[in-house]
Amino acid sequence: MKIGVTIFLVLLAIVAILAGSAYLARGKILAEIIEDQMADVGVDTPQVDVGRLGPRGLTLKLTGGTGPEAFTADIIVSYDIEEAVKERRVDDIVISRAQMTARLSPEGRLTIGGFTWSGGDGEDTLPPTSLPLDALRIERVDVRLLTPEGEAEMIAKGELLQDITGTFEVSGKTARAGLERLQLVDTALKGSADLRPDGSVAFLLDGETGLRRTDLAIDDIALDGELVLNNVLRSDADVTAAARLELQSADVSLSASPLLAPLTSSLAAVGATPSVLNFSGSVSADAADGRLSVTLGNTGLVVTDGAELALRLLPASAGPFLTSDGDNTAIAGAVTFTTPPASGHLSGEVAMGPGQPITFTAEGRLDRLTVGPGQTGAVSVSASGNLLGDTLALNADLGMEGLDARAGTYRFRAARLDAPLLISGDLAAGTYTVGTLPGRCLTVPRLLADGAEGRVATIQTIRLCPAGEAPIFTYSVNDAPVYRTSSSLSMGTVSLAGGTEAIARNISLGTQLTGPVGEQPARVTATLRGGVARYGDIVEISAVRGDAALDLQTEGVVGQINLRQVDIADAQETPRFNPISVTGPVRLKSDLIDVALDVKTASAMPLGRITGQHDLSTGGGQGAFATGALTFAPGGLQPAGIVPALRGIVSGATGGVDARVELDWTGDELKSGANIVLNGVSFRGPGVVVKETRGLTGTLNLSSLAPITSDGEQRLTLDRIDLGAVKFDGGRIRLTVPGDDTVTVHEAVFPWLGGEISASDTHIAFDGTTDALLTAKDVSIAEALALLNVPGLSGEGAVAGQLPLRIDDFEIRLVNGRLASTGPGVIRYKGQAAAAGQANDSAKLAFDVLEELHFKTFAADINGRLDGDLDFAFEFEGSSEVTPSDRRVKQAVTAPVILRARIEVPLLTLIDQARLSTDYRLQLERAREQAKASATTE
Repeated sequence: MKIGVTIFLVLLAIVAILAGSAYLARGKILAEIIEDQMADVGVDTPQVDVGRLGPRGLTLKLTGGTGPEAFTADIIVSYDIEEAVKERRVDDIVISRAQMTARLSPEGRLTIGGFTWSGGDGEDTLPPTSLPLDALRIERVDVRLLTPEGEAEMIAKGELLQDITGTFEVSGKTARAGLERLQLVDTALKGSADLRPDGSVAFLLDGETGLRRTDLAIDDIALDGELVLNNVLRSDADVTAAARLELQSADVSLSASPLLAPLTSSLAAVGATPSVLNFSGSVSADAADGRLSVTLGNTGLVVTDGAELALRLLPASAGPFLTSDGDNTAIAGAVTFTTPPASGHLSGEVAMGPGQPITFTAEGRLDRLTVGPGQTGAVSVSASGNLLGDTLALNADLGMEGLDARAGTYRFRAARLDAPLLISGDLAAGTYTVGTLPGRCLTVPRLLADGAEGRVATIQTIRLCPAGEAPIFTYSVNDAPVYRTSSSLSMGTVSLAGGTEAIARNISLGTQLTGPVGEQPARVTATLRGGVARYGDIVEISAVRGDAALDLQTEGVVGQINLRQVDIADAQETPRFNPISVTGPVRLKSDLIDVALDVKTASAMPLGRITGQHDLSTGGGQGAFATGALTFAPGGLQPAGIVPALRGIVSGATGGVDARVELDWTGDELKSGANIVLNGVSFRGPGVVVKETRGLTGTLNLSSLAPITSDGEQRLTLDRIDLGAVKFDGGRIRLTVPGDDTVTVHEAVFPWLGGEISASDTHIAFDGTTDALLTAKDVSIAEALALLNVPGLSGEGAVAGQLPLRIDDFEIRLVNGRLASTGPGVIRYKGQAAAAGQANDSAKLAFDVLEELHFKTFAADINGRLDGDLDFAFEFEGSSEVTPSDRRVKQAVTAPVILRARIEVPLLTLIDQARLSTDYRLQLERAREQAKASATTE
């Protein structure tokens, strides 16, 4: 208040001088008196030049100070000499023209050239409540303001009335002026000051200016404002203030404003890179009793870059936008915004105080959200948190609708994504972690995946959960920003194209992304652990262990995934193959995926290698599985160790196999083929009927695996099929696989008992069921009876016929088989049973017939299980010498014979036992086989 009080003291001094001028009419004396009075009130070396002096007024020129910064004022005083003397008052004072220079020091102290403020350091003196004049009028005052950063020019005019009311107008301009820490630039302002009867002063200001700080640059500020200071002129109460600012426009240069560097980084993180931000809006403020209250206008405060970025701060539904008592500050409001990745509306509250964290809450909804290659529809937001120094803690429960993302040629869509996030960060270090609220996971109830050719998969209930105490995601900002994830991934039913379904549970993921945000290249490193995945009823994947290093380049992803272990098992209730393990690299280059995986059994026995390539852009690719030379050996690799269905069917395998499977796919079309080379494969079985299959050799060429189809006719050889009692040696087989889940045996020929036995045009189903027709040709009766190894039984001749077989799950049954002689022959039996049968006439006659039975025809009908009881119905027609039981007949006679017999016996078992009872070498061989079987690992 010192400036105002001093001005009034000067006015009173002038009035006192005028009162005395009635007696001191000489102008020179009057000038000296005025100069003395002016010096007393702070004018430096005052000089007064009295122009006109009379009973109704005077004119004078006042100069203060010396040099270029001295001030001058042309003053006209109007008065009635009698009133001036008696009442010490004048009519009015007019400052018709004044010039002064003001200087602002680097510390911010203001001085006026030619004037030194009077008064001490104590309390300000209140101005008088009235003036000893009718009015003080200022027609023009030119002020030259010198600052450390440049000059400004101001012009003032106005009127002050007797009751200390009035109005003053001020205008000013500068190219640049101010202090080092704050300057005005390109400024043209005009305003007014209204001194009101209640002692308040109202300031109005409008125009254009710019603002500069060492860390902030604001250009083209167009404003219209009002400031009201209460208790300035009428009371010794504390001054209160109310302000209103209409900001038509203000441009903030981000590149020239280091203060806004965090804002620049935040905007870059959301995809906005403006060089200039424009501010506009309406703000009102009240200050009283040490409290500040700020209210936004109905239109709020708008921030925009003129393109993709727009923010609007809005007042709360009721109450001020900001309140502060000097220590504690509270903000309650809302914001609507549009940015490249998101737009929406949020409302919330912020509270801060000395030594306390800044706390905040927010509720609202985003209309859209874009993150990388993905975007969402509406997003509900419920958030709360605090900021203490540089440490941020934030809880954000997000519900995202209409998720839509692309990766290569694939598109992923979800109706909803629930993201209950727990975020913490160190703003100074630029490190952030993202977890989930306790007991919650990132959840997608349903995800649709489409490729170039249509729907690829529908995934139900995807859950991404924290892995133990670790956060799901960490982010570090430095010269090379680093993102890390650690989580557990689970998926419900995955419905794939073609109807196949899959699931995945508890797969542990750990990834790290290194590289500048939004720039290329960046590197992703990842680890995979555990979990279970199921692919329909085909395979189940578990015990995953691997790591990846991928470079995100402009042309795509380049890098490698190393699978150290992936266990694969058949997902069907009855497994079709035993568990296997694959290891090796998966290489990525843009849209191409190359694999080279080694395959082993669960007991680490090598099975072969998978190689291939897939093109994500076209959906096509090629792959191959090559076993190399596999060798079967007792105690080592066995067929039943690969295919569990062979357990109990085949065992003790030896020999080798070399197979190669090839796949070629484009879109929905799959082509496949295989080449399987069998090198002397031998084994016990199949089943219990076949004791041994030996020396299976040949090549199978398959033109398709779905369905399995051979490439024309295939040829195999077989050294032996051993049924124990019966052996078939040196077989030749010609077959095709037509692609209808059957095998067509065109011909299978085995030499047998001096003749041969064969099958032709037989269709064998993959499920082990078939009807086959065996044809016997030129089978020697002598060799067949020798095979029976019955003492005293022999014969001559040959038989032929057909033996229909029905095979069901490797059980072989003869159905209406018939063998018949191809010509006459002989059956002879002279064994112990014939001697035992002499006591009975009927038996004696039968054995007499069999002692030398010459038959013209012989036929046998056979039915039953080959490994069980067989029903034989025999019929012989011929002749034999018999000795009649009638004593009157003294010699043997040749009699015609028709002999019919029917027996049911386990033929193969009897034959086998008969051979064992007389063949000690066979007994030893069987004992060795049994010992070997017990030691064989299948």
